[in-house]
Amino acid sequence: MRHLILPVVFACGAAGIAAAGPGIVGNGGDAVSCRDEAGSQFKGYYSLDFLLTYDTRSQNRDVEAAFSWEESRDRLFALLDARDPDLAYSFRSFVADMDNTFDYSRRRIWHEAGFGLVDVKDERIIRKLPANCYDLRGDGSIQITQAVVQEQRPDLFVFEFDPQVYDEFKRLAPLQFSFLMVHEWLWEWTDDVHVVRDANRFLHSTTAAALNAEAFRQAFTSMGLSLRPTQFKAVCDRPEAIRIALEAMTGKACGTITEGEINWVPDYNHAGNKMAVDGKALPGLGIADLGGLASVTDLRITNAGLEHVNANELVNFTRLAILDLSHNRLSNLGPFLSTPTQWLVAVNLADNAIETLPHAFLAGKNWYCSGSVPEPAYSLDLSGNKLRSAVLDAPEPAHFQYIDLSRNKLTKLDPSLCKLACPINHAGRETAIMTVTGNPLPAAEIAAFRQSCPNMQVIP
Repeated sequence: MRHLILPVVFACGAAGIAAAGPGIVGNGGDAVSCRDEAGSQFKGYYSLDFLLTYDTRSQNRDVEAAFSWEESRDRLFALLDARDPDLAYSFRSFVADMDNTFDYSRRRIWHEAGFGLVDVKDERIIRKLPANCYDLRGDGSIQITQAVVQEQRPDLFVFEFDPQVYDEFKRLAPLQFSFLMVHEWLWEWTDDVHVVRDANRFLHSTTAAALNAEAFRQAFTSMGLSLRPTQFKAVCDRPEAIRIALEAMTGKACGTITEGEINWVPDYNHAGNKMAVDGKALPGLGIADLGGLASVTDLRITNAGLEHVNANELVNFTRLAILDLSHNRLSNLGPFLSTPTQWLVAVNLADNAIETLPHAFLAGKNWYCSGSVPEPAYSLDLSGNKLRSAVLDAPEPAHFQYIDLSRNKLTKLDPSLCKLACPINHAGRETAIMTVTGNPLPAAEIAAFRQSCPNMQVIP
């Protein structure tokens, strides 16, 4: 059994090694052995990330201290929750799967490599390490102990890990273990090892905690970690539910579907290409899973257990007219989620667990609302959710002729909801129709709203 000499004072990160073969995205956690030599502050095992991003002038004083993995984990939860819902959901999902060693139905699985891991050589190190961290042979080689190797499959992330390194880092060097876990998670967002290292250190620094949400996201963009799809993702590399839907849409096998076949712009009508995922497990959407689908005008992902939609997931849906995400597990759509389309006619978010109105998503999506009724009618369905209040913080929101807020937990109807109205002729009156059946709304509250919003007919 190998016993690791872990650094006592300095926190260590997790390393990343360049791609080594199909599906292998990097070494992940590499421990670098540094000999005990006079004049060097480094002794024991450090991660490659930590050493390659170490700031000698400040001696890494900006790195947040942590006395347990749980402390560092919770700090990262709070940091991401407040600044980026997409990253927060992704990291929480990653952490939830860290103990999964048997269940292949989950997104990630960890396999123990009891006899250690084979080193996958790094070809992208351009910075030097402390002199006592190189092999005594003097040939420039680094003493590396492999901790984790990650393989990405279309429906599964597989982590092969050295249990001794994993357990001792977690127990004796919690901040180093945190770097290791964050590094593995970041591979889900980028395949650039330098970006992973920079982002890993950034997330463990006081700098990240000092930024507001907008500056935080800009920092990630500046580092080169894009939170939106930047290149076409082969259809066969997408989750099974998406592959099946695209095969049904095109009538072709995934390996024969080209980018051009799903990225053409259709005629201006609502009967264009339809993509439907119904009843297939799809708890989360990875970056680019829905990439290249500008041709889709009707997108339906229902009964799929969907828990989160990334802010830029729909960025390429320039002709989207119908969006149905009903009967899933969505709790909130986040402050950044939006689509570029101006053709959105019908939005169905019924029977999820949404607690607040998706303000950014509803901002200015269908400028062509008129008194005529299109087919389908302009409609917004938020029935069967967990809305307790409905305050619309969007200056120029989309307009709908039918709005369903039934079966929620509303006790108040805010006058801002009136901005959603797209009046049509109902029994001689130009009004939109809003259904609020099944809410604990006092009769006086409904009466007050009717008075403040004469162009919205409320059905209790």
